[in-house]
Amino acid sequence: MMADFVVFADENTSKSESRISCRVDIIEGDEKVDFGYSPRKTDDMNLFLKFRLKNGKEYKAVVANPGKGINQTFPVLTGNNESEEFKLVLKN
Repeated sequence: MMADFVVFADENTSKSESRISCRVDIIEGDEKVDFGYSPRKTDDMNLFLKFRLKNGKEYKAVVANPGKGINQTFPVLTGNNESEEFKLVLKN
């Protein structure tokens, strides 16, 4: 399945200004399986960070941006769909 990720600085996930560029590491168990960088607020709202993940699996998304003091972990549970969107909202 294809998983689309976007990181938001606050709960307003409908505005481009809330998007924040961060490194996102995808971890399954104790193994890092992929990484990439989430879209910035100046990117098109239809642009996502994409990962190919297995259906019905449990992952962790580790979101980091050292320059902004960000380092947070989110649980990611995939379903049986061909694609899913995950909105990761940072906690202050």
